[in-house]
Amino acid sequence: MKLVLCATETEFKTAKKFKLPGDCKLIHCGIGKTFASARLAANLAEMNFNCEQVILVGTCGSFSVKPNTFINPQSIIFGDVYCPDLCQSGDVNQPQAIPFKNAYDKGEKVTLITNDSFIFKDRDDISGNKCYDMETASILLLCHTYNIPLAVFKTVSDNGDLELFEQNCKLATATSMEHLMAYLKAK
Repeated sequence: MKLVLCATETEFKTAKKFKLPGDCKLIHCGIGKTFASARLAANLAEMNFNCEQVILVGTCGSFSVKPNTFINPQSIIFGDVYCPDLCQSGDVNQPQAIPFKNAYDKGEKVTLITNDSFIFKDRDDISGNKCYDMETASILLLCHTYNIPLAVFKTVSDNGDLELFEQNCKLATATSMEHLMAYLKAK
């Protein structure tokens, strides 16, 4: 069985319109690292951790990659773990990129940064070919812990503008789902 996760209700409703194969279970995991990883863990426990693959599908934002661009994460960062006041000298206190080989090799190659809040336009510390979301890093960590392959299907919905996110969420999710369906058909 493959678990297909969508964070937002709009992503989930959009994904439900696509006919997934019978070996896929669509889950509305909720927004953010805590909800997404907790919902995934509960579903994995229900399956006795016998899961063929976890697939994360939906949207992300970016200041440099144009909206409606399908992405292919090459590395993933826990973007909100910077805590120099809590770290001793020599400890890692900067977010570290975790190399990632996506199961689906199409899309613009990016670094995907996971934070616990929507990233607005006024941020000046995210530059280059980077995108951001609120779930992927925690899902990756959980999949790695249980040796379950992860595939990420995300399309840029916005550039730090919440109104643009709300306007583009369905279209960006549909693009991600179209890529997911092509991937599943090719397997």
